[in-house]
Amino acid sequence: MSKDDKRRRLGASVLGELGKLARSYGVDKIPLREIDLDDSKFRTRYDLGERQITDLANSIKSEGLINPIVVRRKDDSRYQLVSGFRRVEASRRLGEESIEAIVVNVDDDKAFRIAVSENLKRKSLTPVEIGLMCDRLARDGKSYDEIGRLMGISPKQIQRYIRTLKLGEEVRSSLNNGKISFFTALEIGKVDGAVQSSLLKRILKENLSTREVAKLVQGVRKNAIKKSAFEDLPNVNFKKGQIIIKSGGDDLAKTLKALLREAEKGTIQKVIG
Repeated sequence: MSKDDKRRRLGASVLGELGKLARSYGVDKIPLREIDLDDSKFRTRYDLGERQITDLANSIKSEGLINPIVVRRKDDSRYQLVSGFRRVEASRRLGEESIEAIVVNVDDDKAFRIAVSENLKRKSLTPVEIGLMCDRLARDGKSYDEIGRLMGISPKQIQRYIRTLKLGEEVRSSLNNGKISFFTALEIGKVDGAVQSSLLKRILKENLSTREVAKLVQGVRKNAIKKSAFEDLPNVNFKKGQIIIKSGGDDLAKTLKALLREAEKGTIQKVIG
């Protein structure tokens, strides 16, 4: 079979971006020992998932590798992995010596698009992993519009994904495991990390909807405003929408001046309104 015939056959059996790449570059077997994982700037998975790797290894053992990995040649004897981290790890655990790969000759932006496109279409990336990618690109100097074009998502959605990086470990885990929705997680992220854990427990216990969580978060944040607005004011308490001042003389004058400053900033209105 000629190389062109092989490209057409493999391209027909592989869907999406991989199919296009297979038709353009063909599929070759390369030694697993020549693939470098640690230096790949295109890595999109940060938690490979022990169970998923085990399941994938069993699948490869019984049915073979369905989709080839994608690599770039680093030099005459080494390859840089673009996509297929789990497939490489699963094949190594099986004791395989080589793996089917598409060896592409593309720049960084194209390689990144390949890595992201494959994972997004498989829906195998967690929101936090997407957030980490977006944040990494932003730190490299790319605008949200540029990142959006690379990843095929809107700048507004990119901002949402980056907000997941503010989530505590428990909330991230619940989001990744499907215990809470993406938008519920974003609502939790609006409060301080110390509060997130207790808030998450209540959400899971009461099975709260995103709308209910939003109201709950609003109340938590309002209480935080109350505390921050009055904690530095002498002899001032807030109760049932009223400001109670327990002071006189010079202390009263100082307290009234402090209250006026808070009123100018709009804090008092937020608290009692």
